[in-house]
Amino acid sequence: MISARRPSGVARQRHILRGLHGEAPVCPSIARAHARLHAGLHTSLAPRPDNAGTIEECGDATGQARGRGRPDLGQPGTRGGGAQGAQGHQARDGFGHPPGQGRAGRGGAPARGGRTGQEHHRQGGADLRARLAFSPRPRLSGAATRIPAMNFASDNWAGATEAVMAAVQRHNGGFAPGYGDDPLTKGVGEKFSEVFERQVEVFFVGTGTAANAIAMAAAGRPGGLVFATTEAHIQNDEFGATEFYTGGMKIVPIAHRAGIMEVAALEATIARYGGRFGIPTALSLTNATECGTVYAPAEVAALAAIGKQNGLVVHMDGARFANAVAALGVSPAEVTWKAGVDMLSFGGTKNGCMMAEAVIVFE
Repeated sequence: MISARRPSGVARQRHILRGLHGEAPVCPSIARAHARLHAGLHTSLAPRPDNAGTIEECGDATGQARGRGRPDLGQPGTRGGGAQGAQGHQARDGFGHPPGQGRAGRGGAPARGGRTGQEHHRQGGADLRARLAFSPRPRLSGAATRIPAMNFASDNWAGATEAVMAAVQRHNGGFAPGYGDDPLTKGVGEKFSEVFERQVEVFFVGTGTAANAIAMAAAGRPGGLVFATTEAHIQNDEFGATEFYTGGMKIVPIAHRAGIMEVAALEATIARYGGRFGIPTALSLTNATECGTVYAPAEVAALAAIGKQNGLVVHMDGARFANAVAALGVSPAEVTWKAGVDMLSFGGTKNGCMMAEAVIVFE
């Protein structure tokens, strides 16, 4: 009796498949489950009058909806939830039937639309398959257009700008003295003095790591301590360049707030390390930081003041210095030497230049 009322194994699977294909299930429990299944599907696929607006509100810049892989509930044969999809919803009821074509009555009797229960299930399956067509990149309606994707992996993945390449090509001909004695190199040095509003010394190098390491070598001493945040590029990404070029200088990492070193943390760390583990030698700040934040001139000045009180040379890693200046809306001088910075690693590569970095010495 149990097997007749509740089949198991292959027989049960056959009953379920028969029900899903529109044939009347034999087992009453399967019939009830079959009814609940179809009711749930129809409920989940009920039309949403605000569907078009939902796609536009939740889509990203490329037109991709945040719910990736979400069923397209528009009219079969269309993609996306725009105006055309919304019209498709209005033209069909909650079960996918066109207006005037009703559902099957009880016991398979024809309903007002004239279809039997089995015909309803077969047609419902076709409607369901059409309406479950996934649209991996819904199109936005109206004036919205697709925006090319942008690569945010790293700004040094991009090539040099066309203007920079044209300038390199323009100055590549002819002959000029080497080792910085050519008029072009001298002119760039004078331009830096103009930009920073004072006479500066400029040393050109090929990479940002070289700029930081050379600056630390000039500021430090073997066995000296340089204080930087735990996210600092010299700490995490330059693979011992500072230690190598300084003859064994040690980087002391300090906790930070979204990349910003705080005065209290610097004071406590200097007090803990001073004298016992090495000689405090330098302070290195990154602006803009590795976390995308920026130091305001007042923040730089407060940290530099602590550094100067403890005999530290203040260095700024400016791989993205131009971005920081633009974000702050201040002059380059205000956030560097006027705030107590002694040396700056000035980055050009991450702003569209080609192997163009410099160590700028203020003091």
